[in-house]
Amino acid sequence: MDVVTDVNEDRLARTEALFPPAEVKEKDGIDLHFVNTGKMENSAAELREMTGGTGFDDVFCYAPVTAVVELCSAVLGRDYAQSAKDSGRQKKVL
Repeated sequence: MDVVTDVNEDRLARTEALFPPAEVKEKDGIDLHFVNTGKMENSAAELREMTGGTGFDDVFCYAPVTAVVELCSAVLGRDYAQSAKDSGRQKKVL
């Protein structure tokens, strides 16, 4: 299962239009979900619930702000890989 999350419904809708879950499932066998975490009371718990409580094997964070990175860490499974992509918009501290 692959899950794409955002707090902006327009961005989610645009992405889902580019990658329709039914087409992705038919073509690539991937169970794709789009989730607005801004509408969740406890996003970490609800996302982990999607995995049966085990957490996700891989998490890619494309908006490395504190709240998003913390959510990514909270939904990772035991044997995990996490990747944060720097968009270049944030000032790097050396």
